[in-house]
Amino acid sequence: WRNFMAINISASVGEGGKNLAADLIQIDNQLRKVGMLATGPVTPQSRVAAIKKFQEIWGIRTAGKPDGKIDPGGMTLRRLNETATPLKLNAISIGTIAYGGYGISFTVPAPPKPYQLFLGPSTVAGDYLEVTAANPKDMLTAKNQLDLLKLIQKRNAWGQTLAVKLFVVLDGTVISESTPQNLPCPVQPHTGKMLPLDETNNGPKLTYQGDSEQGPFYGRMFHKIVGFDGYFFKYGGQFETNNVHRGFDCITYAGTTCDAPVTSMAVATDLAAALGATKCTLEKPAPPPPPPKGAATPPKTAHAAASAAATPAPATIKVDLENTNGTVHEFALSKKGYFTSSVETWLDPYKNMKLTLRKLPGKPALAV
Repeated sequence: WRNFMAINISASVGEGGKNLAADLIQIDNQLRKVGMLATGPVTPQSRVAAIKKFQEIWGIRTAGKPDGKIDPGGMTLRRLNETATPLKLNAISIGTIAYGGYGISFTVPAPPKPYQLFLGPSTVAGDYLEVTAANPKDMLTAKNQLDLLKLIQKRNAWGQTLAVKLFVVLDGTVISESTPQNLPCPVQPHTGKMLPLDETNNGPKLTYQGDSEQGPFYGRMFHKIVGFDGYFFKYGGQFETNNVHRGFDCITYAGTTCDAPVTSMAVATDLAAALGATKCTLEKPAPPPPPPKGAATPPKTAHAAASAAATPAPATIKVDLENTNGTVHEFALSKKGYFTSSVETWLDPYKNMKLTLRKLPGKPALAV
């Protein structure tokens, strides 16, 4: 974009001014840059009208009204130079989702209406957010967050870095644009179908978020934004923007599937308590009475054999997991993420271990 420079004049220009030729050239060019003058010949009347219009926008008055004159070092010249100079868009930071998700600010002052401010990759319709009335220190809030997310969706920029600018626009014409700043986009949202996990057309394969060679990092969770069809991954209250960390660990997969509070996904007992799960008790039934003397020994049935087992070893426990047809759904490091297996197969490695089983009061929230 053009590098606008501040101008200086040696004497006053406009109504009642000295109107020196060199000063007129500078003022006319600057008035064109800020959208007050059209290209082509300029008359003294059109110049004064443009100056008055600009003064009216900025609220610059002499004796209660715009005077149509620009003085060296005066307020009108100062505002003219400011309007012609692109605003400075500051570096973008990641913030809390509840407050917009990003810290986006710019240096003041911005020109007043009818000038508009657009934030985005371009000024093409649907590719920017209008932030004319936004707080310069925090342009993105929960109110316009959805618009930004839909812009990212339109560009399919999930998990990528998007270069955005701050544009000053007047009547559809771009007056200036800032230097671009990088916006780290959230990783691709998920459909929210968790049991069984929908892995079709859902972006990169979800990865297990546990201990790694780089050190510990932990399972991400879902965040729902009203008006957006899908669930965002978050950690620490912020959008996850790194595709490497798009996934769950064992407990956040279970907690997210059941729509548990994010504050209850650190310890299994907390998760169970938050979901109202109750312990399941396995009791060894009494052995059948011995047959009468001289009676034939009846053949052992599968049920009888299981009931008469010496100990309720996990491998012999047949659990009916309601709504999942006896299938275990899990996120495990050893299995590189999501994995399904039958209850019997899943229990097999734990033959000599004690397991705690809890039953949910109802179907998990994100089960289909």
